[in-house]
Amino acid sequence: MFGRKKPPAIKIPSSILKKEAEKIAKNMLKKEQKKEKTKLLKEKAKQKATKKVEKKKTEEVHWEEFSEDGLHREVYGVIWILCAILLTAIFFSEAEFSQKITSGFQFLFGKGMWMAPILCIGFGVTLLSRKDVHFPPPRVFGFLLFFVSILGLLNLFLPQNESLALSRQYGGAIGFTVGFFPREFLDDAATSILLVGLLWISAVLSFGIRISDLFRKKHKETTKKEKITTNNTTSQTDEDLAKSTSSPQKTTKSDLEIIDSTGGKDNKKSKIAIDLSQKDELTEAKNRNLSGIWEPPNLDLLKATHSTIVVNEKDLRKKAESIRNKLDQFGIDVEMKSVHVGPTVTQFTLEPSAGVKLSKITTLKSDMALALAASTVRIEAPIAGKKLVGIEIPNEKRAIVGMREILESECWEEEKSTLKLAVGRNVAGKPMVADLEAMPHLLIAGKTGSGKSVAMNAFLISLLWQNSPDILKMILIDPKRVELNLYNHLPHLLTPVIVEPEKSVSALAWAVAEMNRRYKDFSEHRCRNIREFNEKYPDKKEPYIVIVIDELSDLMMVAGKDVEAAICRIAQMARAVGMHLIVATQRPSVDVVTGLIKANLPARISFKVSSGIDSRTIIDGIGAEDLLGFGDMLYLDGNTGTLTRSQGILITNNEVEKITNHIKLQFPEQMINDEITSQSIDGMAKGGVLTAGMDESGIRDEDLDSLYEEAVDLIIEMGKASASLLQRRMEIGYARAARILDQMEAKGVIGPSKGAKPRDIFGREEVEA
Repeated sequence: MFGRKKPPAIKIPSSILKKEAEKIAKNMLKKEQKKEKTKLLKEKAKQKATKKVEKKKTEEVHWEEFSEDGLHREVYGVIWILCAILLTAIFFSEAEFSQKITSGFQFLFGKGMWMAPILCIGFGVTLLSRKDVHFPPPRVFGFLLFFVSILGLLNLFLPQNESLALSRQYGGAIGFTVGFFPREFLDDAATSILLVGLLWISAVLSFGIRISDLFRKKHKETTKKEKITTNNTTSQTDEDLAKSTSSPQKTTKSDLEIIDSTGGKDNKKSKIAIDLSQKDELTEAKNRNLSGIWEPPNLDLLKATHSTIVVNEKDLRKKAESIRNKLDQFGIDVEMKSVHVGPTVTQFTLEPSAGVKLSKITTLKSDMALALAASTVRIEAPIAGKKLVGIEIPNEKRAIVGMREILESECWEEEKSTLKLAVGRNVAGKPMVADLEAMPHLLIAGKTGSGKSVAMNAFLISLLWQNSPDILKMILIDPKRVELNLYNHLPHLLTPVIVEPEKSVSALAWAVAEMNRRYKDFSEHRCRNIREFNEKYPDKKEPYIVIVIDELSDLMMVAGKDVEAAICRIAQMARAVGMHLIVATQRPSVDVVTGLIKANLPARISFKVSSGIDSRTIIDGIGAEDLLGFGDMLYLDGNTGTLTRSQGILITNNEVEKITNHIKLQFPEQMINDEITSQSIDGMAKGGVLTAGMDESGIRDEDLDSLYEEAVDLIIEMGKASASLLQRRMEIGYARAARILDQMEAKGVIGPSKGAKPRDIFGREEVEA
């Protein structure tokens, strides 16, 4: 009633509907035919494009096969040498055609025409002899500019009015043209300055000669000579001091950047010279008076081996393409960025597209190894500080990293720390130098044969290389008895190399006591750390102390609680007083590397281990089980938490023996402190050290040892107090001798321990008074 009425229905004739339907059908057919034609055209265009690409690829393959062995460089080199010979023959020939060519050269270049065959010979010889030299367009332009500037300088020897007439005898028409306008508006002096500047710019473009590099080398030589004179050292050769490892070369093609680091090869003559200089140095050291003056070791004591890395660009590009294809098969779209060629592995970096989870890439480790035909593949996702993922593949040939090349590198010179350590080279081939003072303690782990002992030797040589016995003292604990024997009788050692587990625990107890003594001394002098104390009081300088434990598991089996307590106390507090730990083990299990030890040793180095569980124990993550052994390591920085893969240094026992003998010959007598291995360890695990449980007011007479009076008489008679003296003369054990010394100290007969210095002896009279 209230709704609107429906409009009347409109009837359309069927004939009109049929016509409209036919029109629509025809239009649809036309559209489909057009689509089919466009598809056919596109397919034909794709086929043509693929044929062109295949032709280009075959041509590139033929050209790569031709250029892979440097055949094209030899052909070009021979052509340039033939051109030089042909030009020389034409210049000396008396034939009419040759005379015309010679007169044309004289007209253009004057006397500078003889530079043309010289440059041709230079191009040919460099192409034949050196494969790493290239001639891009800027360099060719630099050579032309160098040639033209010399012609202009030759024409300056003529007056301005006669320069055109006599130009054949000097710089020719080109030299006249170059110098005409400057001489027209300026005088000859300004023109010569302008041409000399042009000559210098062309030399930089063509030969790569930089005046700044020459000044840097001279500055480095002078600074090194000053350092040597301040340390009372002998002068070293300037050539050895100026050497440094070559910087990584970068060659970029398409979207892939290949970065490699190459070094020089050994020379037989240089090896012979090194051996002779080593003999001369040792004979001179034996013949001279041994005065105990510190003289740092010379670089000639080390082998002149440099890591040589062979880069096959064609193979690298194939591997990068196979990585991209393998990830594409699993639906992961990535963009290949760069390739870093290191001494042990090659790292391919890639950038995943938006929305790709990193877990998808990391789970494809075994698939990557299958696609690349590699023994192991390590995936770093992501690379620290970058929006990239790294895939590390072992090299076919491993490069050896020598100790000398790291000590000659700029990275070693730039690090100014007293306790710097030479680590090796990273995956990009760059030298790695760590600072033990900033770590401040280091934990090393790896199974047998992984390179742990060699790395320990490299670290010890790094410390001995730069520090005199007045600056650095060391305690070496070697339960295996064979690894650290070469370091015995060094002036840097506070005690001979310790091999007994009981004496090792005593040495750790002494270190805790020495730490407490230093803290008390620093607080009395209002100094916060050892650097501040040594700067304010140079007459009371305290040396740095580095405690090295070569095998922690043996000590933990004998006295686990005491060793763990001592290591934790030293690691927690000893940094400020200049005491540092380097602990190594080949059994990285939880009962050896406990949670307390891990928490207090944040800087760690992991060599190859047996399983991912051991890897998690050391570096808190997997990856160490995929290492290649023989020095291949993962370095965990305790300050930044970054994990870096590197190849460790290979230093032989012969090199270690040469360096230690060089130091031993300067100091014939070793200062030994028997107190270090004769300390009481009672209650050390509970926090007490040396005099744990002792009453501050003294000890009652009935509590004294039965040999106390006899020991006091012996010490007063000998004028020195040490546990080893009581052990030898009274034939008692070290624990009882140390306990008697503690009682003497409580009674005031002797003074407290002073580290490397002997105890004070007061005697009975002062006690009775």
